[in-house]
Amino acid sequence: MKDITFIESKKDITNLCYEIVKINNVIFEDIIKNAEFINDKIINWNLSTNDITSLPDIFGYLKIEGNLDLSNNKLVSLPENFGRIKVGGNLHLQHNQLTSLPESFGNLHIKLLELSYNKLISLPESFVNINSESLFLNNNQLKSLPESFGITIGRDLNLSHNKLVSLPESFGNITFRHSNLTKLSGINLSYNQLKSLPNSFGKINIYSGKLDLRNNNLETLPDSFGNLQVGNLYLQNNNLKTLFSKLFLLL
Repeated sequence: MKDITFIESKKDITNLCYEIVKINNVIFEDIIKNAEFINDKIINWNLSTNDITSLPDIFGYLKIEGNLDLSNNKLVSLPENFGRIKVGGNLHLQHNQLTSLPESFGNLHIKLLELSYNKLISLPESFVNINSESLFLNNNQLKSLPESFGITIGRDLNLSHNKLVSLPESFGNITFRHSNLTKLSGINLSYNQLKSLPNSFGKINIYSGKLDLRNNNLETLPDSFGNLQVGNLYLQNNNLKTLFSKLFLLL
């Protein structure tokens, strides 16, 4: 298979069926207006490290067998139909300026979703339906999560470095699909502003993975906390005063 790594002009857009495509030093808006490539076979498309500020609606009809990389751009928003996009591998949206996500976002079925280092304030209610092995939402400005956040994931959920003060009761319904993964990471909630945890929190089964609650404002733990199944637990740099009665149950 011929390998094209750079596209220099609009006429080359129909070559997207090749293995890796990266667009550098071009005006993205001019290229994307050419709709001829929509039905072409795209394996991996790398659009990272450009100055892309928006995507047209036509983007929602793309079918990509591998990875789509839109990281390190200047995206402020995504088209409403973005959740229709078919990405067989990883979706990289980190290091943009996204403040919100379209409601269709919950329709995505991807291996890895990277949304870290944006400006997200909230997530759509449909986010509970998202199908992904790993979700990275760290380093945003999330103040709350959808009421129905009991998502099912494969191995990673990173919500660290946000502004979360509390978690919805549905958080305890989070499920990991793979209990026997040796590389299971677990849940990272460190560096937030959590003052308490929902009563359902003890229902979470992280198996051999980790639960990271460092650097929050926790003063107490829910009675269900001792029911947790977790490999590694991190609670340092909180304001806990009633610790041992709950944690002895984890031993």
